[in-house]
Amino acid sequence: MLILRAEAAGLTGIATCAEPSPRGGDRRQLSREFYIHRRADTKAACPSWYDAVVAGSVKSGESYEHAIRRELAEEIRIEGVEPGFLFESRYRTSDVIWFTCVYEVMWNRPIQHQTEEVVWGVFMPAPDLTAKLEQRRFVPAGHQLLRRYLAERDN
Repeated sequence: MLILRAEAAGLTGIATCAEPSPRGGDRRQLSREFYIHRRADTKAACPSWYDAVVAGSVKSGESYEHAIRRELAEEIRIEGVEPGFLFESRYRTSDVIWFTCVYEVMWNRPIQHQTEEVVWGVFMPAPDLTAKLEQRRFVPAGHQLLRRYLAERDN
């Protein structure tokens, strides 16, 4: 639920992210399918890796809510949605600390990729996604946050 955007060591970032769902209002279906995409090979961090979230950095003076709407519009052309807040999280490596607000959105129309960001995507049921997490290279922070989401959803 976070796409790493750090380009130098020692950065602390504030990020926001969302998980699109393919159904317009069915909360039961919302928890069953996830939008998986492959990042463009020109991305500075994790090029060509898979991710289950849309995310990015929060600009100075920008709210998390505005940032997630901006990122959804930029990366996969989703606009006019009301992101639902899920939880806050922190992702840390030896080089970067990210403070993240995680949201979910419901979407029942086609997704259009910004090719500089995303080259491929598909909605996938949770069991298939869980298997893919072990078979493919996923962005580490997104992987961690998705696992948390799934664990909390199942409790």
